[in-house]
Amino acid sequence: MQKIVLVGCGFMGRMHANVYALLENAELVGCVDRRTEKAEAFAKDFGCPVFASIEEAVQATGANVVDVCLPTVDHAAATIKGAELGCHVICEKPM
Repeated sequence: MQKIVLVGCGFMGRMHANVYALLENAELVGCVDRRTEKAEAFAKDFGCPVFASIEEAVQATGANVVDVCLPTVDHAAATIKGAELGCHVICEKPM
C-alpha cells in the first residue's frame, strides 16, 4: 500500500487525488497547502487530515510517497524535502 501525502490542494492536486481514489494500492493519508481554506476544503472532500508542513505530514502518517502539485517555482524545495524524508516523490512537471 502506498501512503501518499499530497502537497498543493489546487486544481492539479484534486486531479491527482481523484486518481488515487480509484487505485486499490494507494491511500491519501494527508494534505499540505499554505492556503488553509483550500487545504480544509480538500481534506473534507477527500477524507484526509491537513498538515502544516511536508515533514509533519510524513512523520504523523508514515507516508512513503510525497506528491508535489505546486506552482513550478515551488517544485524543487518540496521535492527535495520529500526525498530528504526518505519518500518517493511524484512531481507534477519538470523543475
